[in-house]
Amino acid sequence: MIMAPPQSLPDESFRLLVENVRDYGLFMLDREGRIATWNVGAQRIKGYVEAEVVGRHFSLFYPPEDVAAAKPQRGLEIAARDGKHEDQGWRLRKDGSRFYADIVITALFNPAGELVGFGKLTRDVTERRRAEEQQRLLLDELNHRVKNTLATVQSIAAGSARDTASVEDFRRSFDRRLVALSQAHDLLTRTSWESAELDDIVRQTLAPYLGRPSVVLAEGPSVRLSPKAVVAVHMGLHEMATNAAKYGALAYESGRLEVGWRIVAGEPPSIIFDWRESGVPGLQPPSREGFGTRLIKAVGRELDARVEPRLQPDGMSFRWTAHPSEKIAF
Repeated sequence: MIMAPPQSLPDESFRLLVENVRDYGLFMLDREGRIATWNVGAQRIKGYVEAEVVGRHFSLFYPPEDVAAAKPQRGLEIAARDGKHEDQGWRLRKDGSRFYADIVITALFNPAGELVGFGKLTRDVTERRRAEEQQRLLLDELNHRVKNTLATVQSIAAGSARDTASVEDFRRSFDRRLVALSQAHDLLTRTSWESAELDDIVRQTLAPYLGRPSVVLAEGPSVRLSPKAVVAVHMGLHEMATNAAKYGALAYESGRLEVGWRIVAGEPPSIIFDWRESGVPGLQPPSREGFGTRLIKAVGRELDARVEPRLQPDGMSFRWTAHPSEKIAF
């Protein structure tokens, strides 16, 4: 069967097609850049009806800074020289709001090769632009977190090496501290790395010991910590709990551990966190500052808090006092 050749689209049908395309702004400009035609898509994207824009210069849609930089005119000059100009940028709607646009300006020539005007296509790609910006922000945040995590791991490795006498001891302490770091990250993952509650940090750290009657966890008010503060507090408390299980209150039947925090009114208000060990027989002062003490001091630096370690006759205690900030909110 012989197929008949397709008929050419009548001029009127083509005009109706162009005028009724909704996803693209399609309109014509004269040689000076004044708007000559206007379609439904342009009205939908930019907010103007045809009568409001025909005869006006198309720079109407450009932000003031782009007009001052002569970007509209430069776009016409490039299109006249090269036949077409493609660009992206922010444009203005009738209500003054901005949208991000893909644009193409095509030069139109008559049979004699004379420039008679321009065709302009505009597409609103604001959502795509926002998605790209969000992706870039996420990648930047991921890069930042990875660098922070590597720095923390380096610090843990250095501290573990300083406090151990053999490779096997180093491996055990290093592995244990990496697990604590992982647990801190688990808490942050629940809130998309925005913050975590101090209560959750304390309960997760003390989870292996909370069933003991010698461990008392006082109910404290809601306190939220920033991601870096979460890691610092979790690591510091984990180290204190480990030391208490080896040498302190959690290592003896007579031992007792009390943990709690409270808000103290003032200008500004402050949070006081207390870790109190007691009932430890024959407690001797340490011969040198351990990794746990250094971590507790690091918590103080991270929270801009005052840290007060105390070696009581029957147990180790510490208190830190902090005020509301971008790192700690209550």
